[in-house]
Amino acid sequence: MVWVGRFVAMFYALLWIGGVASYALWGAPPENVTWTAPTFLWLAALLTLMAVPPKERLVLAGCGLGGVLVEVSGVHTGFPFGGYSYTNVLYPLVAGTPIVMSAAWIILLAYCRHLNLELRLNRVAAAAVGACWMVLIDLIIDPLAAGPLAYWIWDHPHGYYGVPWSNFGGWWITAFVLLAFYPAPDKQARPVMRVGLSTVLFFTILALVHRVWIPMLVGLGLAAGHVLLQRLRKHLPPR
Repeated sequence: MVWVGRFVAMFYALLWIGGVASYALWGAPPENVTWTAPTFLWLAALLTLMAVPPKERLVLAGCGLGGVLVEVSGVHTGFPFGGYSYTNVLYPLVAGTPIVMSAAWIILLAYCRHLNLELRLNRVAAAAVGACWMVLIDLIIDPLAAGPLAYWIWDHPHGYYGVPWSNFGGWWITAFVLLAFYPAPDKQARPVMRVGLSTVLFFTILALVHRVWIPMLVGLGLAAGHVLLQRLRKHLPPR
């Protein structure tokens, strides 16, 4: 299994570097490599799942399913994020929603839960803090995903770079509910942290490339926060 993990990690790193290079040099990946975006997310989710114990994998699988069901609700009713529709970039779609969105929820929820583990918070407080961190990540991702990346389209663009403010309220509530069902991991998993930080840095770099300045600054702030929390962890007594 070790070699499988290494292969997945190398493939993920290759797509990360290739994605950054494609956007930096040409503004977008070549048209004949549309498979890279969903594959990138699936690999990141796989690395995350492989890094945690079986019980936590089940929790994350449930969180991924829950996130997709909320996305389906958003697409068909506008609740809780606001009205939007997905393009075919993140194919395949089921009920108008890319199934790879389950991977996105797994990656971010696991990252936010492991990141605040050493703060020794109870489950409700950890869910609230994690949901806030999720919203900050969304401040980076959404302007790009609904803009130059064209993952989805808002029915009535307004607010923050065309993203309705209701989206962030819905994002916080959804993340809080899912994280509230997420028990504290036994220990912080380094691959989960690396995948989460690499996701933040990926979209931060894309924000820089596309000159979307506020998301870029938020991304730099989150990366700095990640480093500070990890340093704090070293000075805390063992759990």
